[in-house]
Amino acid sequence: MNKQIIMSTVDIEELTRAVAEEVVKRLRKEDLITPADEPLVKTKDLAKELKVTPQTIIAWEKAGKIPFYRLANKVFFKRSEVVEAMKKITVKRF
Repeated sequence: MNKQIIMSTVDIEELTRAVAEEVVKRLRKEDLITPADEPLVKTKDLAKELKVTPQTIIAWEKAGKIPFYRLANKVFFKRSEVVEAMKKITVKRF
């Protein structure tokens, strides 16, 4: 990492934009964000799509079997991440 500091007169908006662009560029490089983030879905909607109960989704979430996002005390999921996680879940058949 370059540790060089160059002092110049830059307005705060220009500095903010330059820092934001660099952060986004580095996050994309590390695959921490995608260019077009997909929408988040609620527990009940995900349960309906997967044809399971909301309680099953909550159990998978608590067991760490599917990734989730917590925003303002609510839980959301990304379909693509859940699909990938579902491939790893083994279902017990009786």
